[in-house]
Amino acid sequence: MDRACGYGRVSTDEESQLNALNMQIDEIEHCIMRNGWENVDMYVDEGKSGTSTKKRDEYHRLMNDMLLDKWDIIVVKSQDRLMRSAKDWYIFVDTLVKNNKKLFFYIENKFYTPDDSLITGIKAILAEDYSRELSKKEKNAHRTRRLNALRNGTNNGRSVILTNNTWGYNKVNKEVVINEEEADIVKEMFHLAAYDNYGSRLIAKHLLENGIVGKNGNPIAEGVIRKIIRNPLYKGTAVMNRKSYDFSTKQIQYNKEDDVVYIKDGVPRIIDDKTWDLANSNMDSRSRKMKSDINGGKRIGIKIGQNKYSGKVFCGECKALFWLKNRRLKTTNEKITEWYCSNYIKLGKDECHNIHISDEMLDKLMIELSKKVLDKNYEKEFEYAIKSIQRIISEDVIESEMYHLYDKIDEVKKRNNNILDKFVDGVIDEDTYKNAKIRYVKEIEECEEKLSGLKKQIDNKKGQEFRINKIKDKFNYIKKNHELDSADIINLVKKIIIFEDYALIEMELGMQVQIKFEIVTNTRRYHRGKTSKDIKFL
Repeated sequence: MDRACGYGRVSTDEESQLNALNMQIDEIEHCIMRNGWENVDMYVDEGKSGTSTKKRDEYHRLMNDMLLDKWDIIVVKSQDRLMRSAKDWYIFVDTLVKNNKKLFFYIENKFYTPDDSLITGIKAILAEDYSRELSKKEKNAHRTRRLNALRNGTNNGRSVILTNNTWGYNKVNKEVVINEEEADIVKEMFHLAAYDNYGSRLIAKHLLENGIVGKNGNPIAEGVIRKIIRNPLYKGTAVMNRKSYDFSTKQIQYNKEDDVVYIKDGVPRIIDDKTWDLANSNMDSRSRKMKSDINGGKRIGIKIGQNKYSGKVFCGECKALFWLKNRRLKTTNEKITEWYCSNYIKLGKDECHNIHISDEMLDKLMIELSKKVLDKNYEKEFEYAIKSIQRIISEDVIESEMYHLYDKIDEVKKRNNNILDKFVDGVIDEDTYKNAKIRYVKEIEECEEKLSGLKKQIDNKKGQEFRINKIKDKFNYIKKNHELDSADIINLVKKIIIFEDYALIEMELGMQVQIKFEIVTNTRRYHRGKTSKDIKFL
């Protein structure tokens, strides 16, 4: 008895569509019973588009079970229930034929045959074209609705689409209304950004310290705060048609600026124009625009990677990264720029008691380091580093292992061919052949993965040797000319680990230099947390 299964799909979760899906399933089961086949499984995708096979879990289960030989016949209502993409249709048919399976269209009461390839191919193209035209009509309907809203007003936000994650607003009876509790939080964010010049990190910290959390009970993320401040919705301007679905790429894309619709006073405003503009101006001043595509680009902090010490200064006490921070003294209003432990900034002074250090003091630390570098001969370190690499990664050993793997792959391929011959001659059964084939394929994949890793080792070895020789040339130049500028020394430094009374500096090739110092403060005697004025080397 042939083993049969069925596949049903509808595009939406609407009740009428679900009723149609139930009818599909009933008709498939009746068809299987009428033809005397064994009903082994039913694959059903609810609310899934036929324009792509992505995110269709049951379709993928169907394809996987086909490869595992769990059924002989697949029963569907019509071709467009399987897919509306010509490309996906040909892939499906190719897999079906290779695995010697049958496809039955119950609405036509016939099996698919190779002779049908032309007509079914045309049907697939027509179905895809139908979906594309339908998508265009839907886009045009949405755009017309939005343009009507622009001309005639939104009728209290009826044409504005809000998600459940939108802060400060609810939609009640299709009208946009202000959520007063959330609106107060939004106002607090804008006030801190506009009038206290807080960045998103400090705003998030302030909100958390005051017991204000997100809708899910977790701390409000910095990214959420940035999106809120950037969103003109909060000054009453609804932005529509910013994104659309590209049928060809099956992806959401950003529309051109000319296609974006701005509806002023489209929703009740929470923030006045002055506050919104000032908050965004302050955010602009702390960030820089990057190259990007039509969506206008992403923004990153202007200080990220621009300071010569960024990413290199670490706390010796809690191992956290140091951050650059500006503040003003309460007494003199003098601007102070110093490096602080990031845990001190994020979690408070009780979490880390390490010292603060200025750019100027780090510059002096680099000058002191350059003196030590010029006074010391690092030739032994270079020789040791190169010998270590050569000792750990020998090209002869790697090549020998690679030849061994190539021989093993050839041997496994021969065994695979032999067992295929035995299967064809009827010496072994199908299960034995399949199990052996799976085992051989796995062995070949493992060998190829090891080969790839060995090739990378050779490339890495050559790259490391080149890098070491380049650093060696730099040191030799420095020794010969007895000159070392700040850029030279900073390029050779990997980490500057700050402790209370010394710095441990890690350089290229694992070289370490310890420099002891004493911090001088405005009170002449240093206390943890005090503002540092100067540094004295011991």
